[in-house]
Amino acid sequence: TVLNVLELDKLEKQEFDFVIDKGTLDCILCGEKSFENVHKALTLISQILKPGGVYMMISYGSPVFRLNHLQKKELQWTVELQTLEKPSLNASTEVEEKSDVHYIYICKKEKVAVFVQPPAEEAPEDEKKQPES
Repeated sequence: TVLNVLELDKLEKQEFDFVIDKGTLDCILCGEKSFENVHKALTLISQILKPGGVYMMISYGSPVFRLNHLQKKELQWTVELQTLEKPSLNASTEVEEKSDVHYIYICKKEKVAVFVQPPAEEAPEDEKKQPES
């Protein structure tokens, strides 16, 4: 089965132990409605992860540009960051000269799912009035 990340709501909630992303969110951030679509994608990924499950995102995007999307309370996960040097095609390049890295964001979902309930809608004005005695 092939799905668009923005259509993950077609899957069962809490179905996966592990989700890996190699550049998907990077691509979404280059498109129209990027912030809206990233929020939707991350929300859906969080929903399909089992409690204790892991979402691993491999990205070119630095923490300055990615953590604000990943560290949202409603996603119900903790984020750990690792870096991995990009391999050099030039064998003579010294390790100290390499500055390019892949960022690996490891998002571990809370073991006990906490469902965030949206605020209740206010009652219409005529329902708020107290009956007269």
